[in-house]
Amino acid sequence: MLLIAFTTAFLGQIYIFPFGTSFRVGMGVIVFVVLLLYFSEVNIFFTALLTSVIVPIFRILLDIAFNQLPWTEAFSHHFPTSIYYIAFGSIFRRFHSTNPSDNLLYFVVYLGIIDTLSNCAELLVRTLVTKEIPLQFFDDAIPFIAAVGFSRGLIILLLYWLLQKYTSMILEKIEKERYLRFLVLSLNLKNELYFLVRAADKIEKVMRKSYEVYSLLSSEKETEQIKEELKNKALELAVDMHEIKKDYFQVKGRIEKLLPDVDVTEAIEIREIMEFLKKLSLEYAESLNKTVNIRFESKLNFKTDKYAYLFPLLNELIQNAIEAIDKEIGVIEVELSQDGEDVIFKVKDNGEGIKPKNLETIFEPGFSTKFDKNTGKMSSGLGLCQVKRLVEILKGEISLHSELAKGTVFTVKIPKEMLIKK
Repeated sequence: MLLIAFTTAFLGQIYIFPFGTSFRVGMGVIVFVVLLLYFSEVNIFFTALLTSVIVPIFRILLDIAFNQLPWTEAFSHHFPTSIYYIAFGSIFRRFHSTNPSDNLLYFVVYLGIIDTLSNCAELLVRTLVTKEIPLQFFDDAIPFIAAVGFSRGLIILLLYWLLQKYTSMILEKIEKERYLRFLVLSLNLKNELYFLVRAADKIEKVMRKSYEVYSLLSSEKETEQIKEELKNKALELAVDMHEIKKDYFQVKGRIEKLLPDVDVTEAIEIREIMEFLKKLSLEYAESLNKTVNIRFESKLNFKTDKYAYLFPLLNELIQNAIEAIDKEIGVIEVELSQDGEDVIFKVKDNGEGIKPKNLETIFEPGFSTKFDKNTGKMSSGLGLCQVKRLVEILKGEISLHSELAKGTVFTVKIPKEMLIKK
C-alpha cells in the first residue's frame, strides 16, 4: 500500500493545469490504478485512503519548500485531492474482481465513469469549499473531465496489459531456467546410471569367475586344508560380489524412480541452450575461483528437441576447458556453425593443453589427469567418455587438437537432421 501511495505521489508531479487553477490532471492517477490492478491482493479502499493522505501532504511540502507558499494556502490548494482518491477507492472497490481482459470496452467505460465521478467530487469541493473555481464554470468543465477520464481508462488498460505481458515473459524465463537447471541435474544422474549398469555387469562377471574357481577347487585333489581354505575364500568372494550387485541394482532402481522421464518432445531454440550454458559456465568458473572470459558465438539458430543430449555434452566440454585454465585470465570460445549438412560445435580454450601421449586414450573410461589437490583423489575419468557416448548417440563425431601451453580445441560434428525438431 505504501509503495502504491508514494509512487502515485511522485509520478503525480507530471501534470497539467487545465483550468488555470490548482486542479491538475496528471500521471499519478494512471499509475495508482495500474498498481491497484497489478497488486490485486491489496485492500483497495485502505490503499486509496492512504494515498489520499500521502499525496496532498507531499504536494503541500513541495509548495512550501520550493514555491514559498504559506502552509494554509498550500493546504487549501491540495487537500481537495484527498476527495478524488477517497471517491475513486470507494467506487472501485465494489468491482475488485473485475478483470480487464474479460471485457475491454466495459473496462474502459467503467474506469472512465469512475474517474469522471471522482474528478467531479474534487471539483465540487474546489467550487463550494475553497471557492477557487466559479460555480458557472463547473458545467463547462464536465465534458473535458469526461474526456480525460475515458482517455486515462484507455492508457491504464494499455499499461496494465504491457505490465502483465512483461511479467509473464519474466516468469516464463525464470521457469524455463529452473526447468533447464533441473534437466541438467537429471541428465547428469542418468548418465551416471549408465556407468552403474556397466559396473554391475563387470561385478556379475567377477562373481561368475569366482564361482568357477570355487567349483574347480572343489573337484581338484589338493591337500584338504588348503583346498578347504581356498574353497571358503572363493565362496565368500562370490557372495560378496552378489551382495554388491544387489546394492547396485537397488540404488539404480531408486534413482530411476526419483528421476523424471527426460525424453521430452518440446523443442528449444539452440541460442537459448547456448545462453543457459554460458550462465552455468560462468557460475562454475566462479566456484573454482577462476577468472575466465567465456565467449559464445552462434552463426545459426534452430529449434531442437535433442537438448537432453546437447546439454550434458557441451556442459562437460566447457567445464573441462574451465578446469584446464592455468592462467590468471582464461579465455574460452564456444562456436556454433554449419558445414554442409552438419552442425559444428567448437569449444576452444587457452589452457595448459594435453600431452601427446594422452590424446589416444583421453576418451577411454577411467582416463584422467585431474585430481583434487586437497584430498589427492583422482577424477573418475568418466566425463569425456560420456561425451563421446552422447555424440555417438546423435550419430556424430568428436575430435580434438591440442598444443601444450597453448590450449585445446574440441570439435563436435553432428548431422543437422539429428538435431532439428521435425
